[in-house]
Amino acid sequence: MPRTCVNDRLVAIGMLRGGMTYTDVARRFGVTRQSVALWRRRYQQNNGNVRDLPRQGRPRVTNPQQDRFIRVQHLRNRFHPATVTARTIPGLRRICPRVMNRLKEHMAFDPFKRRHHFRQ
Repeated sequence: MPRTCVNDRLVAIGMLRGGMTYTDVARRFGVTRQSVALWRRRYQQNNGNVRDLPRQGRPRVTNPQQDRFIRVQHLRNRFHPATVTARTIPGLRRICPRVMNRLKEHMAFDPFKRRHHFRQ
């Protein structure tokens, strides 16, 4: 199930404060009532913060400086594939998937975007 963005969670909190029921808000966003209750509880406990908590998983291979470098390189050379961007990063092995993941995180890369240019 896709995660709900922070803005949608804040809108849901506003709907609850406006008098809507948990069930109606949950239906509106396509989530369970428990999710809406969790957002409200998190909002009340964390002074208005409804962001996700850090998750367990594999540690990141790139540091924030390398992430920024990847993003800037790709934005400067938009039509280069991720493999070309990956080759410019020193010190990392097998980095093409990581480059694509970092670009997806920052929405600088859309694998489904059409790159065809039609001539008239």
